[in-house]
This record gives sequence, C-alpha cells and structure tokens, in this order.
Amino acid sequence: MAALVADWIDMIDSAGLSEYAQLGRELLAQGKVSMVSPPMLDADYNAFAHVNTREVWINRPMFERYPTMLDQATIFLHELIHIHSGEVTHFGPWWIAQDQFRVYYSTQGTASVGRAREVE
Repeated sequence: MAALVADWIDMIDSAGLSEYAQLGRELLAQGKVSMVSPPMLDADYNAFAHVNTREVWINRPMFERYPTMLDQATIFLHELIHIHSGEVTHFGPWWIAQDQFRVYYSTQGTASVGRAREVE
C-alpha cells in the first residue's frame, strides 16, 4: 500500500500542492496511513481523517467505487486537507486545493495520471 500512497502523493506534488504532498509523506513515513476494511470503518466511507491524531484510514471499498488513480488521489488529498486545516467540516478557503488538483489533471490529460496499482 505504501507504493500506492506514494504515487498519490507524487500526483499531489505534481499538481503544485507541495504542502499537502509533504504532509502526506510525513504521515506515510510515520505509519499514519492505514488500509482498513469494514467494520473498522463503515463501507459508505471512502477514507477517514483522524484530525486529532493526524492519521488517515483508506477504506478498501473505495477501490471498487473509484478504481482510477485520479479519484483515489483526490480522496487522499481530501483527507490531507482535513488534517492540514484541523477542520472536520467542508468549509473554508483550504478546500480550493481539491479544486486546483482536479483542474490541473483535467488540463493534463489521462497520460499524466499513470496506471492504477493493485491494492495490497
């Protein structure tokens, strides 16, 4: 899973969101990015950010709903935004980063996204 998360982080960095990429690298190096399955996290969740402990849970059902690297990286970025901002809401200026990420990749074409990896 670490290689997959590293790919997402590289995508975030390539989109010019280096602050979030650095946070992702730190969390990954600290073992704070985990793959979970229901019932640990309800199947309706794609991922979850524990803002207080600065931890991200990636939920296995996400991969069936969102098989593309772009969608997966967007979901991971979403959780990084929660941790970086310290907010559990979806309000505030930091959410523009998610839009910037999608716009960057929509102008780059699919060749810049890379291939999806198998989930470990």
